[in-house]
Amino acid sequence: MFLAALSVCLSGAFAVAAVPRTDTLTIMPLGDSITRGSRSGDAGYRGPLYTGLTKAGIKVTFVGNSTALDRTRPADAPPTVLPDAQRHHEGHGGYTMRDMLGNLDGRVRTKESDGSADPGYWLTGNAAVGQPALNPDVILLMAGTNDIQIHGLEGIDTTLEHLINKITQLCPDARLIVATIPPRADNPQRAKAVDTYNKIVRRKVAAARAAGKKVSLVEMNKGFPSDGLSSDKLHPQMAGYAWMAERWQTALRK
Repeated sequence: MFLAALSVCLSGAFAVAAVPRTDTLTIMPLGDSITRGSRSGDAGYRGPLYTGLTKAGIKVTFVGNSTALDRTRPADAPPTVLPDAQRHHEGHGGYTMRDMLGNLDGRVRTKESDGSADPGYWLTGNAAVGQPALNPDVILLMAGTNDIQIHGLEGIDTTLEHLINKITQLCPDARLIVATIPPRADNPQRAKAVDTYNKIVRRKVAAARAAGKKVSLVEMNKGFPSDGLSSDKLHPQMAGYAWMAERWQTALRK
């Protein structure tokens, strides 16, 4: 299990050190609407991941500027499995990796696809508005679905490489776990693009590891349950999210 005594994030030429922690692992879920939990009616994989880690005796705190749940969650839905203090994340509906690159230490995109405001500066914080830097021990990155949707595969390998490099530069002491993306069944051409992209993910993670970066891979495509996709054939439903949570948990405990 990954446990570090100190995390450091960098903003430009200046380092902002996190407060040394005890035995609590701080985790930033980072990505798009799948990280947010779209079509789950809850918090997607974050709910069962928190439950599984807690049952295993691992103390965790999720961090991020957003506390949004699935935007289609009914107003009269039962309480989320996540305690209010554990709802933090950086999962933003409609975001591409280009959007994520700009918002790690700036504010290129200001709103999600549903109109929710995004303050940006996810890692470095923004002193001008009193937004603190976030110094996670672990960053769970799942991205690329919207890039395929909007841009196709053009330039996606370079964009992913830039995203991995920027995260590891801003937070060199954090452990970055990069996921392949789940299968999709809404469009045959895009389904094939997912397979091509996931090969790129595996290759870029291997290259980052060879360069000495604290980057590892978690497989979220091979073995995905046959009943794991929701009715839109793009986002998971709870069976898929629960399976993903198990994969994240296994990766975290390596």
